[in-house]
Amino acid sequence: MSDFSQSVGTAEPDVSAALALLGQLQPAIAQGDRARLVQIICQLAAMRAPMGEQWRQLAQLAANHGEIGLARTATDLLAEALGGGAAALYQKAGVLFELGMPAEADAVMRALPDDEPDRIASAYSRGVTGLFLG
Repeated sequence: MSDFSQSVGTAEPDVSAALALLGQLQPAIAQGDRARLVQIICQLAAMRAPMGEQWRQLAQLAANHGEIGLARTATDLLAEALGGGAAALYQKAGVLFELGMPAEADAVMRALPDDEPDRIASAYSRGVTGLFLG
């Protein structure tokens, strides 16, 4: 397992390079080539590819293959792609929870205002996360 906890690159993403990598992703999945799949996601993260909401699926793929650090990086890139504000962080918390990281989801939720995205959703999300944390 490779812990992808290093910081991702800061240069403008090369869209053609990202598209070329994405073209290799489905065959890697179909062939069950874990090493190649992880390498592709690492490269996409390093180049900060403009994946938008697709970072959610890439985080799930990484987590499913035991790449927790890479999954965290993908959730950070998801939040960034969603604008980085409170709503984006709420989405990030949801993804972290889905990935089986309730403590990290809770930490993100606690940093948000009690009314983000609204009081009811916030209270519900905090409550569910609290149940999982004991």
